[in-house]
Amino acid sequence: MVKKLSRSYAERTLDQINQTYYTLSKSLTISFSNEDFLNEDIFLLKSHSEIEDIRSEEMIEIERYTSFDILSSIEAMFKVDYFYRCENKLRDELSRDFREIYKIHKKKVSLKDHILPTWTKYNPSQLILNELNSIFKYRHWIAHGRYWLLRVNVSKYDFNYLMTIAQTLENSIGFYGLKQL
Repeated sequence: MVKKLSRSYAERTLDQINQTYYTLSKSLTISFSNEDFLNEDIFLLKSHSEIEDIRSEEMIEIERYTSFDILSSIEAMFKVDYFYRCENKLRDELSRDFREIYKIHKKKVSLKDHILPTWTKYNPSQLILNELNSIFKYRHWIAHGRYWLLRVNVSKYDFNYLMTIAQTLENSIGFYGLKQL
């Protein structure tokens, strides 16, 4: 028997993440165009190009924070769908395979080792599912302090790219159980 997932329903929607990105990036732009802000102690004796470098680095950090949020949201989409399919005993082949995985792993199911390979089995032409393995290496790198050299092109994973991936997944995969706002 499948135990019901104790769910918070606090997962963020892509629209909420998009709003956060917009607010943070706009705030950064406004702050760096404000003379009072630029007269703060941290900017004293800094050249215009040094200040611009700081602004660029801060924008990269906003991109990483919101990218992490997007990737966490993607993981939530897959996990909520997995538990929904198991709990509601859907009769399609994907759901049956998920229930078999649940019998072995219970709630300790892995997105990388169990859920994504099963989705890929039933959607082999869905190239975006294969791309997720590289994308989640980037997420892992951010989550664990960025102390090692990442062997994927980090600059590829900007906010717009990841948001497009997430929206494509949300609109094309057919997830069950997602929070509807």
